[in-house]
Amino acid sequence: MKTPRDILLHRHRAANTELDSIRQSVLNTECRSEVRNSKPETRNFRTLPWRVFVTLWNELILPARRIWTGFAFIWLILAAINLAQSKGSPRMEAKSKPVSTETLLAWREQERILADLSGWTESRDAEKRKSFTPKPRSEREDRWCVV
Repeated sequence: MKTPRDILLHRHRAANTELDSIRQSVLNTECRSEVRNSKPETRNFRTLPWRVFVTLWNELILPARRIWTGFAFIWLILAAINLAQSKGSPRMEAKSKPVSTETLLAWREQERILADLSGWTESRDAEKRKSFTPKPRSEREDRWCVV
């Protein structure tokens, strides 16, 4: 027994060739009119960046909207924390104020007392360091040149 599909296909088999020729003629006219109406520089240059942007948006951003939203939220939190820490931090205030000579003298006295109590003599040697003065360039030895 034949199915309804087989019966319909058998009835309209002769129309397939006519339908194919109609489809082909419509496609040819549509393609020609599209080519005539579009300018070559517009087709190649102005739409290409837009196509790239839309393709990247559709393939990278849209499928992972929740992940990108999470990243943006985390970045905002990190920026807020960074701004909160940078305003009025005690470390920055301590670095910006010059140290008075009285404070330096008190600190050296404490180091001296600690060295005397512990028996270290390194702190006194550290105070007597020699200052380094670099030699002029003409008197430097060339260690990298191989003759």
